[in-house]
Amino acid sequence: MRIFTYIFVLLLLVQCRVDNKTIMIDDIVANDTLVSNSLKVKENILMPTKIFAIKDKLVVFDHTKNNIFKVFKTSDLEFIYSFGNKGKGPDEFAFIDPNSMKIINNELCFLDNHTIKWISVEDDKMSITKTKTIKIEKAPTNRLCLMNDSIYVADAFNNDEFKYEFQKVNINKKEVIEQFSNYPKEKIDFKKEIDKYLAFMKASTSNPKNDRFVSFYLYFNRLKIFDINGKLLNDIVIKSNHPKYKPEEKNNNIIYRVEPFATNEFIYVLNIEKSKRDFESNISTFMPKLEIWSWQGKLLKKYFLDKPIIAFTISDDNSKLYGTSILKMDEIYEFDLPEQFDFNSENEFKEVENQFYKINIPSTWVYSTSTPFESNDIIQKSKVGMCNTNIFVNPNSADKCGTSMWVGLISPYRDLHLKEYVVSRDSLVMPFTANYVNRIESINDKSVIYS
Repeated sequence: MRIFTYIFVLLLLVQCRVDNKTIMIDDIVANDTLVSNSLKVKENILMPTKIFAIKDKLVVFDHTKNNIFKVFKTSDLEFIYSFGNKGKGPDEFAFIDPNSMKIINNELCFLDNHTIKWISVEDDKMSITKTKTIKIEKAPTNRLCLMNDSIYVADAFNNDEFKYEFQKVNINKKEVIEQFSNYPKEKIDFKKEIDKYLAFMKASTSNPKNDRFVSFYLYFNRLKIFDINGKLLNDIVIKSNHPKYKPEEKNNNIIYRVEPFATNEFIYVLNIEKSKRDFESNISTFMPKLEIWSWQGKLLKKYFLDKPIIAFTISDDNSKLYGTSILKMDEIYEFDLPEQFDFNSENEFKEVENQFYKINIPSTWVYSTSTPFESNDIIQKSKVGMCNTNIFVNPNSADKCGTSMWVGLISPYRDLHLKEYVVSRDSLVMPFTANYVNRIESINDKSVIYS
């Protein structure tokens, strides 16, 4: 007797597909607050634009003329030294682009005018280890995002029609490799092409380990994740009740997310959801929220923060968040981050079995109330044979209306033509599914059909 197992997943209303590549998801609510430890520092920080944790040190980019970089110990935030002045000398900086700053191989890297500079952070000094000039014809460096030592992505600012959002540039060869990513399709009347560019401004960061980068739209509740080749991996729209973007409103448009920071595992970003006008009017009382995303495009967690931080970084071991505020020049805030395994639980698996089979399913999934007994051994008679069916659901899903995974086993008492059977099942299931694939595999010595 041949035994066939079929597994199919119904994605009902959990993900609404706006077009072929765009996914619309529900937002999640922040229920918990990360409480900070306010640590006094002896060196005043006048304009704390960026902050980075490099090994056992914190480096604050103070956007002033002198002593641009201030270095502290992470253990007790003792001030160690300052480095860098504004100018054109050997160890001076002409025009640092804060948006380009990131850590690669434990060095601080950024664009200074038309030169990318790598800075080592040592116990008693900072020093420039190498530089690369990247002044390339038709390759502006607006919102430059370093992918690695040889590739950067920046806004595609030079095409007349603003057809593409990004361009990838090879630093060593000093050439544009390609332009990619079409602008989102929004029903907005732009009087000039430059207005479209300004509307879809983004904050981006990269993950050198996995060669990916993410861009959060400032004025739209949306993000995109790409690989290093410019292939779109995720285009995600988060449902929102805020007023839509209007070009003429300027300071009244909602700003959604700023200051993304990437680790190998997660993407951290500050959630604002205020207009520039509201933010500036309530700057002393406004507290941002912290969002944590996976590199697969899943919004994992959202927290309230108890301080009005404008810049932050994550420690090497992902256990601490350090933030700065323009309201307190002599303080750095330290937050304890929750245990990371809570976020990874969606990717863990558990074993379920009955007398017919043993399989692994995501650990957060459980038997649904539609499954009569957790013994899972009930056999029912159907047109195609004797069937054993179990249904699983994910109670942790933000959307409560519809994801289910059906695991069924069929023992036919007549010859069963697999392809015809799959087609007949798919004709029932396919209209309700967002993603659809067929493949035949084997679990132990049993044929398995996924549909």
